Amino acid sequence: MSRAVAGSQVLLLNLCYQPFLDAAYKSLFDGLSAKADLKRANGRAEALRYMELSRPVAIIATDEGLTKSENGQVVEAVLQYVRNGGILILGLDFPSSIPMDEFDKFFQRKLGLPWASGHYHREDFEINAEGAFPPSGGSHGHFPQNYNMKALHIKNALPEQKLYIASGCDQAGIVGTSYGEGYLTYIGDCNGEAEMNDFIMGLIGLT
Repeated sequence: MSRAVAGSQVLLLNLCYQPFLDAAYKSLFDGLSAKADLKRANGRAEALRYMELSRPVAIIATDEGLTKSENGQVVEAVLQYVRNGGILILGLDFPSSIPMDEFDKFFQRKLGLPWASGHYHREDFEINAEGAFPPSGGSHGHFPQNYNMKALHIKNALPEQKLYIASGCDQAGIVGTSYGEGYLTYIGDCNGEAEMNDFIMGLIGLT
């Protein structure tokens, strides 16, 4: 796993693409486009074709598409990419679009992680100084130190997997873990706060 360099590709994986996505996350997409070669895969066929021919520095799964049974081939291709050293970011519309009865199944059955859905409310979070961020992100100083977000929290994460935590709460707003040779993270922010842009850029190494 390495930091992004000029010309590195970042893939927006839009398996259930909705037109509002571009307006809702314009600032993030503009920021990524300014520092990387931003690619898109809208739907299963485009995703499989892209994964066969390219290796991005990171994949951002923007919606619930990876949880759908018809996208099983895409899931396998994406997870193999992560195991081989890639970065997978589950965020943007992912936490608000995934059906709750599929949320835990996805993490526990498809990813083999104990993570489960927790609280859904707004809270003040701070970076976890003991959190295991990926080497591509550099030091904790490259990330927002405080982050107020309305989030679908994660429970059952290990202490070092909790990247953003709230006082007196054992759940986390953002979690991340090594996955094979790569890294996987979930962003619970459901409103796309400005800090989310900085977190994603830092995680990929585009700060």
